[in-house]
Amino acid sequence: MDVVSQVQRYIRHNVAGDLSLNRIAEVAGHNPSYLSRLYKRITGEGLSDFITAVKITKTKELLGENRLKINEISKAVGFLSKQSFYRFFRKATNATPQGYREQIGRSTDDSRM
Repeated sequence: MDVVSQVQRYIRHNVAGDLSLNRIAEVAGHNPSYLSRLYKRITGEGLSDFITAVKITKTKELLGENRLKINEISKAVGFLSKQSFYRFFRKATNATPQGYREQIGRSTDDSRM
């Protein structure tokens, strides 16, 4: 398996866990700085950008399911504090988690008409 696929699979399966460069490099069997440069050269995006995209995708999926409370979702995507999760989500989407949930709820209701 190539390194990029291995790294991406680890991140997707450990979105709530340790996603530090040191841990990812340990899993991939490479030096952290080498892995970071290699990943960027092969994919054209930084490792932190990929991690952010995975966390946002997972958050949106969980918000859409409407089963978990927002603080439970923040823990499910690796945030220890609700405040840092809110800042992260708002910066990435320009919406609060609750606002996003309400927005997708409305669009689902509109499609049922």
